[in-house]
Amino acid sequence: MLVLTVGFMVACSGKDKPAAAPDTRAGHVLPDRKPDATYEVRGEIATLPTIGDKRTELRVRHEAIDDFKNRDGEMVGMNAMTMDFPPAKGVDLSNLKKGDKVKLKFSVWWGNSPAWLVVKIEKLSSETELTFGKANPPGAK
Repeated sequence: MLVLTVGFMVACSGKDKPAAAPDTRAGHVLPDRKPDATYEVRGEIATLPTIGDKRTELRVRHEAIDDFKNRDGEMVGMNAMTMDFPPAKGVDLSNLKKGDKVKLKFSVWWGNSPAWLVVKIEKLSSETELTFGKANPPGAK
């Protein structure tokens, strides 16, 4: 039924077009426990999930995360890279497109699948300068 509704909404145009619901690309349910960590990072959208295709995800090339902790709680940092960021339910991706610069907040629940979920995302100015390099964890030599 949802596929038919979405198809109908796409087929409609002009003033008769029904108001579209926010595009969350389904999203994942948040775990029932406090996250092990939460991070904010800036990046550029490499791909967006395709509605109805669970094999696709939000993929972002992100800047380094200096204070990233591994599953053992050690601050190891995370170098800049392109990685999948599954969105949590309710995270609206409808105003985003490939190439957009974004700031995203993601939480980590080690032991869950997926282990991290985007809990907030906002579009940045196209003029925002991003730096892709190596992480410099606090206390690193």
